[in-house]
Amino acid sequence: MQQRAVMLQDAQTLEARLNTHILENIVLLRLAFGAEEGETEVQLRKDLHPIVMHQVSAKEWRSVLGQIIVSLVDCGLMRPVRANAYMCTENSLPRILQFLGVTRLPKLAWHEIRDGYLTALALNLAPNGKLAQRLLSAEGLRSAIIIDHFALPYDIAAATTEEIRVGLATVAERRGLTSGIRTTPIHEKNLSHKEAVMMGAKLLKSRHVVESDGELMACLAAEVVGAMNESASELRQMLFRQLISSKESSELPKKMTPVLEAPPELPEFTQEVKDIAAKSAVGWPGNRRAFISHVWRDLKAKFPQWSLNEEEYKDMVLNAQRAGLLRLTIADLRDKSNVEDVAESRIAYKNSEWHFIRVEDENE
Repeated sequence: MQQRAVMLQDAQTLEARLNTHILENIVLLRLAFGAEEGETEVQLRKDLHPIVMHQVSAKEWRSVLGQIIVSLVDCGLMRPVRANAYMCTENSLPRILQFLGVTRLPKLAWHEIRDGYLTALALNLAPNGKLAQRLLSAEGLRSAIIIDHFALPYDIAAATTEEIRVGLATVAERRGLTSGIRTTPIHEKNLSHKEAVMMGAKLLKSRHVVESDGELMACLAAEVVGAMNESASELRQMLFRQLISSKESSELPKKMTPVLEAPPELPEFTQEVKDIAAKSAVGWPGNRRAFISHVWRDLKAKFPQWSLNEEEYKDMVLNAQRAGLLRLTIADLRDKSNVEDVAESRIAYKNSEWHFIRVEDENE
């Protein structure tokens, strides 16, 4: 009885994590593009493992696939053809076509369907021949992830590397991350390749030095989907993980990880910084100041939904100072009690450095 209860609990846990309807569609899709004599359960388990490997263990996958096969056979959507081998029935065709969003099945191999059409669905895009073909390459896959995530105004199936590079630089400029790279507004004709790559790299959270378009795209795409490495197979596996997750489990991370949202424009950002600085400022009227690091700590806690790390925050603070929206000052007096605060607050630009945000009283 105890073992049965544990098995039931495990099944309920799996059901909460997985979108079984999507998984059923994927099994039918694999059979539709399988061998004419049908596919064995072992082959199905092997071929579909890359799609589920980041969501279920090998043992769990064996159990889940077995349940799906039983369900699809009972519904008349697939049938056994020989010992432990199956084919999809004619009744399954409308469901497969609806799942892919096509009127007829393309004449492609399974790996092309998986890496092209299924990847498009994982990106929540309507698959078509041109888009699916683009997604087969690592470069095309990374481009699609980046264009979709940063809402760049380009056709995913046709965007060039140059367009994406400029688009990323524009996003960095809009977020106030161009400090030390460029002082004038972006214009496509006078934006150098090096400047655009450096600005695009400012959107990275874990790495800020890249030297080529390929390196920038690979690093950004991996960060966006949470991949452990930058390979195309790992990117697809993370996308498939989202595709087969249940609605509840796939929506939960989005609510719990709001860092994917963009920060506000510089004026709004500056006002929030000023408000927080006013609450933590020390000194006397006319000379009230708040450590830059203290404001960062409170800002990060108040607005976890902003896509900012400490370096990006300091870049925006510096841009606000240069735009005349904020006043920064240096720590003239330093002692053992504030040496760490001074070091953590330091913002350097050319021959200057600052440690405090100046808080101006109404009568100043």
